[in-house]
Amino acid sequence: MELARLTLINFECEVIYDEFIKPENHIEDYLTKYSGITVDHMNNATKGLKDAQQDFFKFCNADTFLVGHSLENDLQCLNVNLEGSFS
Repeated sequence: MELARLTLINFECEVIYDEFIKPENHIEDYLTKYSGITVDHMNNATKGLKDAQQDFFKFCNADTFLVGHSLENDLQCLNVNLEGSFS
């Protein structure tokens, strides 16, 4: 599993960051039915994992509230530990 998209919203539910992330490995199954991600999305992705990590920390720090379903899995794909640094 790899990070394929990073989306961040603020408390007003405004999208402040939304990027498709180019995976390091070949994609075997896009799981489009669940993810909504298609071949075209990934073919147009220009940011890599390191870019996504840097961008994430531009918006999030130790005082940031993170809300989401299975957030631990999302952070694991981003290689971020719960102490707020790279794993």
